[in-house]
Amino acid sequence: MDSGLGVRDLSLRSYDGNALLARVSFEVPSGGATRLLGRSGLGKTTLMRALAALHPADGTIALGTESPGTLGRPRWRRRVTLIAQRPRVFGGDVEANLRRPFAYASADSVFDLERARAMLAALDLPSDVMSREARTLSVGEQQRVCLVRGLLHRPAFALLDEPTSALDPESREAVSTLLERERAAGVGLVLVSHDEGLVEAASVNLELFRA
Repeated sequence: MDSGLGVRDLSLRSYDGNALLARVSFEVPSGGATRLLGRSGLGKTTLMRALAALHPADGTIALGTESPGTLGRPRWRRRVTLIAQRPRVFGGDVEANLRRPFAYASADSVFDLERARAMLAALDLPSDVMSREARTLSVGEQQRVCLVRGLLHRPAFALLDEPTSALDPESREAVSTLLERERAAGVGLVLVSHDEGLVEAASVNLELFRA
């Protein structure tokens, strides 16, 4: 089993070279939840991308004894998975979208159809959603499908950037319940969210400041 996600002395710059965050350090244990706080434009989303090895950073990011460099970035992103605020779906039906990550060379598990159906149902998505064209779904439906896609392969840590921003209160509650189940199974969470239900789930609130 993976141990905690450790971040040590992490410093970030935007793509245009402006300093964002400096010497950020924290650790999230397996099954733990940390919420990142800070004003808009501070670099919270960029930090999440850095944790997923999608943005360059100075400092150390480690999962136990492994890092993005030692594990390899594709495998790292399966263990530390970013679920972005803006949903990204591909052409084809929802089932094809959910199967897509299991076709990659880095896949270390197989697609579980029953688990996928159960997770979609838990998020109050319609019973026929699996066969619907993903790009015809509402933004809120796409957001929930992307959440399921990010959790299906059982990452060690899920990086959640405003995962309920397009959802109504009932759907937000369903997401919160699902994430608590995933935490109980050992999935750690790093959150950027203003959703009170998700905020209450966070065991640590980390205030970030401009570099």
